[in-house]
Amino acid sequence: LRAETLWTIAGQLRRLSGNDRAKAINAMADTATDEIKSQLSQVWMFGDLSLVHLRHGETDAAWKAWQRGLNIAEHIQNAWGRTRALGKLAATLIKLDKSR
Repeated sequence: LRAETLWTIAGQLRRLSGNDRAKAINAMADTATDEIKSQLSQVWMFGDLSLVHLRHGETDAAWKAWQRGLNIAEHIQNAWGRTRALGKLAATLIKLDKSR
């Protein structure tokens, strides 16, 4: 929850005042993301963040968040967890693809 909140704050700062103010929050969000023990939870968070960016018309940021989730999903060793993560990413991908 902490990481997702920080990513959301960084996105709002970027929208309101540009990238400079958001950089510090991005670093905090990266650290908080690394503290999430479940890779599935990390993937789920980036899938959700991708959709938030999409709702704000930020397609580049949406794709970047989706790709970050995919990169994490590639390293999930548990087959069931990886399947759930890829299912979330597939559902997100459908929405991203429709935005093109």
